[in-house]
Amino acid sequence: MALYRAALHAEEGERRRFRLLLWAEAPDRFHAEALTPVGGTAVILDGGGGRMSVVVPGERAAWAGAADADVLERVIGVRVGLEDLVGLLPGRGGSPPEGYEVERAPPGPGLPRTFALRGGGGSLALERRRLEPLRVSTDALGTGSVPPGLDVRPLEELGQVALPDEPAP
Repeated sequence: MALYRAALHAEEGERRRFRLLLWAEAPDRFHAEALTPVGGTAVILDGGGGRMSVVVPGERAAWAGAADADVLERVIGVRVGLEDLVGLLPGRGGSPPEGYEVERAPPGPGLPRTFALRGGGGSLALERRRLEPLRVSTDALGTGSVPPGLDVRPLEELGQVALPDEPAP
């Protein structure tokens, strides 16, 4: 797992900066937690096996359903399928959507030091701050399941997700 400084830029000029805990494993297992400025978790995105969930702990709510590019676009502002995103991040395949470009360093397998996906009027940029030890079993990650005790809604009903925003460093 790695801690990143993330920056999202939307077509309308909206910009968000936040810290992101990220874990990914090919072919499509993915777990990301957008952190608030004080270290709490604002949004959790978890996907794998064709399923995806978006959890907003502060609302004790989750949206779950089939993973698709529409959902990722609403969350990260870039239209990309889960399997392609997971392949691009740890450098194990995947292809950017048509009209998008990827920058990744260093080349080769593993979570990158820097990563950028640009196109379609938006961009996602990641800069790794440090690697973190994984404190849970990977069996619980990248499944698209929802933790117990949350109000679960269909993923199709998910609107725009309010990600945290920190001032630029």
